[in-house]
Amino acid sequence: MARIRISEPAQLDIDSIWDYVSSKNTSAAVRFVHRLAKLFERLAKMPRLGERFVHALPRVRLFTASAYVIAYQELDDGILVLRVIHSARDWQAMLDAMDISE
Repeated sequence: MARIRISEPAQLDIDSIWDYVSSKNTSAAVRFVHRLAKLFERLAKMPRLGERFVHALPRVRLFTASAYVIAYQELDDGILVLRVIHSARDWQAMLDAMDISE
């Protein structure tokens, strides 16, 4: 089974999305988190589904799901989710500012 690791910034992103959505509709927040988990499983099994983010971080891949950009790295045994950012935000600048030194 492919492993899914979630970075601290990605977990903060997910928690923030949960807080916002659940304040308006708890069941929608639950559905969102379940869809996100399924998507992470899919990406872990097929990590090359995402597009390479060669602009600044060549080891990073991007996958867009609904209104969110998921940034992740392919690992030998799965993926590391780096960020989950709403596409209306300046996600490119946020990713450019990341320090990927694993």
